[in-house]
Amino acid sequence: MVRKKVEMSDLVLDATLINEFREQVNSNYQFKQLCQNIDKKNKLNVIYSAMDWINVAVEGTKHLDIEVGGIGYNHHNTINIMQYVMLADLIFESVRQIYRVFEVFELKYPYAKKSDIFNHQKLSDDDNFKHLRAIFGIHPVNLNSIDGVKEQVKNKRYYASWVAHGLVEDDFQVQIYGNSIDHNESTTIGIKLAEIDTYVRERYDLLSELIKVPISIKEEHFNQFKDKGIKLTSDHIQNVKILIDEDKERSTGFRGYSYILQYMLAMFKVDIDNAPITFDKEVLQNYLSELESKIPTITSNLEQMTFQTVKMGIRARGYEFEKIADYFDDQEHPIGEEYFIGLVNHGDLPDEFLEMKDFNLYKLVYDAYLFSKMDGKNYLTYEELIKDNMFIKKGSLGYTGYFF
Repeated sequence: MVRKKVEMSDLVLDATLINEFREQVNSNYQFKQLCQNIDKKNKLNVIYSAMDWINVAVEGTKHLDIEVGGIGYNHHNTINIMQYVMLADLIFESVRQIYRVFEVFELKYPYAKKSDIFNHQKLSDDDNFKHLRAIFGIHPVNLNSIDGVKEQVKNKRYYASWVAHGLVEDDFQVQIYGNSIDHNESTTIGIKLAEIDTYVRERYDLLSELIKVPISIKEEHFNQFKDKGIKLTSDHIQNVKILIDEDKERSTGFRGYSYILQYMLAMFKVDIDNAPITFDKEVLQNYLSELESKIPTITSNLEQMTFQTVKMGIRARGYEFEKIADYFDDQEHPIGEEYFIGLVNHGDLPDEFLEMKDFNLYKLVYDAYLFSKMDGKNYLTYEELIKDNMFIKKGSLGYTGYFF
C-alpha cells in the first residue's frame, strides 16, 4: 500500500474559527455572567483557559517540521512528532472542557464513542488517541498496555523505543518493550499523520457548534428587550437614572452607555447658577442642553438594542488633552494637572480653579469650553487655546488626544 506523503502545510489549522469563538465569548456580557456562576463555580475561567490553549495549538501547527519518508531514527522528527501530538491533545482536551461547561446548556460532546478514524476494534477514537499520545508524546517510558486496551494481568508494564520511520503503512512507529520475560520484542505501534490531522480537525471544527451557545444567548437577550419601551419623565436627571438602570439590563457589555450616562448624571448635578466661578454661563447651559438632547437618541437605541455610539463632537488632538483626561480620571496626575492649569493661566478657563478642587465642575467647564470652540472645526489643538507665547510645541500632533 502506497501512502500519500503528508506535507507540513497539510497540518496547518486556520485560526479564524477560534478567533470568532473568542470574539463571541468576549463580547457577550450575558453569556459571561451565566458562566461565572454555574453550580457556584466560575466556569468562565475554564473557557478562557481553553481558548488560550487552542490558540496556542493552532498557531503551533504553523511551525511543525517533520520529515516524512526515509528510514531509521531521527531526533528532530521525534521532537516534532511529540510537539504535534501535544498540540492535537491541547485542542482535544480544550474542546472537551468547553463541552463540560456547556452541559448546563444541554450540549453534549458528540464523539465520545466515535471510532471511524483510527478504526480500532476495541477503542473509540478518543481512547485510541490517548494511547498514541502516551506512546509518542507524554510518557513513552511508562505504558500500561500495548494497544490501549486494559491488561488483565496485573503489574505488566510496557515501554516504547524511540520513534523511527514506518516501514509499511505508518509514517512513524515505535517498538514496544515489556517487563515480562515472554514479551514479544518485535511488537510495534505506528502512527499516521493524516489520521491525527483528521482527528484534530474534527474536534477543532466542533467550535462551529459550540459558538452557537453564546450566539443564541445573545439573540435571546436581544429579543427579550428589542422594541420594549422605556418610560421617561419630564425630569432629565431622573431620566438619566432610568436609562442607567435600563442600560445595565440591556447592554451587551462593552457596547453599553454606562460611561456617558454616568457622565451626564454628574454634569446635570452641577449647580451652575451658584458655581463660584467667573465664566460664561451661556456656554455651560448650551453644552448641558446638547447633553440633554442625547437622551432621546440613547433611549431609542436602548429600545432597539442597537447601541450605536453617541458622541458630543469634541475632538481635541494632542498629548496635552490626553494628559488632562488622565488627570480628570485619576484626580492625581502632575503632567495633566499642569496642562489643565495652563488653560487657566494662559487660556479662558476661570481663575477660581487655582483656588479650588471640584472635578465635576472642572469637567463641565472644560468640556463646555472645548465644545464651544469646535464651531465646525475638524479638531482643536492645545496651542490655539493658549493666548500668549507660553506654549512650547513638542513633537508632532499625533493621534492621541481627547475625543468625546
